[in-house]
Amino acid sequence: MTAQIAVLMALTQRLFDSVALEQMTVAERALREAAATIPSPLCARLETTATFSDEDRKTILELAQLALAPFQVPPKVATAVRNDS
Repeated sequence: MTAQIAVLMALTQRLFDSVALEQMTVAERALREAAATIPSPLCARLETTATFSDEDRKTILELAQLALAPFQVPPKVATAVRNDS
C-alpha cells in the first residue's frame, strides 16, 4: 500500500507529466522500488487511518522526485516533442 500511495502522490503533484510515455512503466517501477525505503514509522502511519504530516508528504514527494528524475524529459525537449505530434 505504501508504494500505491507514493505513486498516487507523485501523480497528483504531476511528477509523471514529464516522463516519456515509453518510459512510464519503468519509471513507475522505480518509484515503487524506492517506496520500499520509506522509513518504517511513516509506513505505519500510511497503513492506518492516522493522518500524516506535511513532513511525511515532503518525505514521500522528495523520494518520488529522486526516483523519477532519471526518466523525466527536460521541459524544452518535452515541448518540442509535443509540438511535433
